[in-house]
Amino acid sequence: MDLERLVGNPESVRVSSVREENRRVRTLFFSVKRRNLKVLPGQFFMIWVPGVDEIPMSVSFWESPNAGITVLPIGEATHVLVSMSKDQYIGVRGPFGTHFDVQSGSALVVGGGIGMAALRPLIYSLLDVTKHVTLLMAARTADDLIFVDEFSKLARKGLVLKLATDDGSVGFKGVASDAVEDIISKTAFDMMYTCGPEMMMAELYKI
Repeated sequence: MDLERLVGNPESVRVSSVREENRRVRTLFFSVKRRNLKVLPGQFFMIWVPGVDEIPMSVSFWESPNAGITVLPIGEATHVLVSMSKDQYIGVRGPFGTHFDVQSGSALVVGGGIGMAALRPLIYSLLDVTKHVTLLMAARTADDLIFVDEFSKLARKGLVLKLATDDGSVGFKGVASDAVEDIISKTAFDMMYTCGPEMMMAELYKI
């Protein structure tokens, strides 16, 4: 076990760029020094915000040694993170946590709001082993969705993209669980992956 990774000091990394995902969400990109580091879909980093706090953040981008975290401002630390700019520094420990079990076969992936941050690497891993992936991205409004342009370009790789919004501003009008029931009434899947609000995932479990 790598005790230094678990309990040691965070690695100081420089923010190389910041990308705006929507009016509130930002993705911070940086590079880690450990070239042999392995990060699997669904794992997270502990991110140290100097002078504020250390918090868990899903790894939304990973191409060793380059990484990214996608941040929605909720608490003090995340508000500081989204206000950061290129060349500022944060601390990184990890990765931690279990990971998604990537299997071949037809897959339905359901992401709610900022939960898409954890699912982004999974989508690419699934497309490496199967050409039958349907992604449902759900949010309160069209303005709250993230990664839409990116995933819209993956149809040629076998990704079917569907959108749902509570207010009907784009895609299916209604909550994610209702949209899923509509999808599975027309198409059968071997597996389903999800990440998002607990209430959403609880409703999906009942289907």
